[in-house]
Amino acid sequence: FMNDADLLAELRSAAYLLDQRVLWCKVSDTSVKGIPDLVAFWNDRPPVIYDWKVNFYGSLSHEQQLLVYALALNK
Repeated sequence: FMNDADLLAELRSAAYLLDQRVLWCKVSDTSVKGIPDLVAFWNDRPPVIYDWKVNFYGSLSHEQQLLVYALALNK
């Protein structure tokens, strides 16, 4: 995990930040949408999706949610 200073430096180095925007795509016949907290874009590397979770005791996996974001971002 990153500390606050590292995260801020990472975000400041991005070429573009996209916050709270709807990402959607079609998977087979189903439209899927998601709203990540932040997507950071760089000119020389792939984008990074940030989606903070605030529930400390949560035991659910968020892999499917991140996969939807990645699929939509790739479209």
